[in-house]
Amino acid sequence: MNHLIQKTSVTHVSGLPQRRGVLRLVSASALAVALSIFGSCAAHNFDFDEVDDSAGAARAGRLVEDLREDARRADDEAEDASLYDLYYFPLVHLDIHTFSATDESDAGLPDGFTETDIESYLPLFGFVDATIDRYDEEQKLYEHHEYGSYLWGLVQTHDEEVDTQRGLRTTSNLRILWLFDWESDPVYLSPELSPDD
Repeated sequence: MNHLIQKTSVTHVSGLPQRRGVLRLVSASALAVALSIFGSCAAHNFDFDEVDDSAGAARAGRLVEDLREDARRADDEAEDASLYDLYYFPLVHLDIHTFSATDESDAGLPDGFTETDIESYLPLFGFVDATIDRYDEEQKLYEHHEYGSYLWGLVQTHDEEVDTQRGLRTTSNLRILWLFDWESDPVYLSPELSPDD
């Protein structure tokens, strides 16, 4: 009987470290998942708030200068460099702002630069606002897009301004419940009314 008690206690004692190892593994995994879901982060190599908010070539020129300076510091090609500002607070807020050189020749667009600003609120991108601006190599704005997605895509908007030979073309699109889609007819503004002038 003494032998049975001793054997039982050895099994219990030898099983305890195994359970602790499993608990440590589960705790480490839970911590990693918790940090990825609930941990916030911020990263940037450029502060876009420092740039003048005025639209047009002056703002783009400043961004291009800073992009080229950043490429020199990183010993990169200017085409591979990008300016970025990222803030992420999981399930609550996401803010990404980037500026980079782009090669759009395969899409029939001029080479130049693209600036993207995306903001998201509420859990799992409940509300999203995005702006995409495209500049040619002379830093002239030729395309401006504003996107919105509200209540996880139940309501979506897209406003577009494109510089064409006929003038600035504006269109708007509204989609509700993924079923109802309204798109405005293109409106052309004369080149004299362009916001870049």
